[in-house]
Amino acid sequence: YKDQSDQPVSADHAVASSTVRRLIPQMVSNRVLTYRGGDRVSFAHPVYAGYFAGRGIANLGGENELIAQPDWSGKMQAMEYYGMLADASGPTNRLLQTLDDQRRDGFRSNLLLASLWLKNAPHNRPWRQRIMRDLAMTINRSELPLGVRERLAFRLIQSRDPGVPTLFRKMMLSPQNAIRLMGNLGCGLLNDTQSINDLAAMIYDPD
Repeated sequence: YKDQSDQPVSADHAVASSTVRRLIPQMVSNRVLTYRGGDRVSFAHPVYAGYFAGRGIANLGGENELIAQPDWSGKMQAMEYYGMLADASGPTNRLLQTLDDQRRDGFRSNLLLASLWLKNAPHNRPWRQRIMRDLAMTINRSELPLGVRERLAFRLIQSRDPGVPTLFRKMMLSPQNAIRLMGNLGCGLLNDTQSINDLAAMIYDPD
């Protein structure tokens, strides 16, 4: 933000600018903003910028324009908080579309993007079920690169959903080596005490 009080502005804009100028010192004092010199301030941490951007989009709209942007850190931060503050049903359906559309996306970039909302969104949001289901189905697809499936598995961990430990325990029993590996990693990252004996047994797994 840069003070542009020397520019001709409307009365409404002048009131808004005056409000902003009154708030800035308080936000700097609370370490939300920091001075950069030359009448400029910026957010003290990218998380603050992501939260306020996500809140603004949740209140005023603009999620389609955000989704269409190339991936960058500000977009990802705003996406995370948008899911916490808004009903993401429409964007979820547009991103995921059909399973056939997802299969044509070899890196599952849309699913990875939509699953960012799981991290902070309340567990009772109905659109979470669609994303969780697609994540669980996709990480079991053997034709996908292991790196892609690992990223999807990490999104499941970030979701903090109570059913995720059970899913990873089932994956540990899979006949496929790659899926067993992700099950092991998932249970380990979750500090899942119920899987300790199974994890110990994996030490002797010849594969």
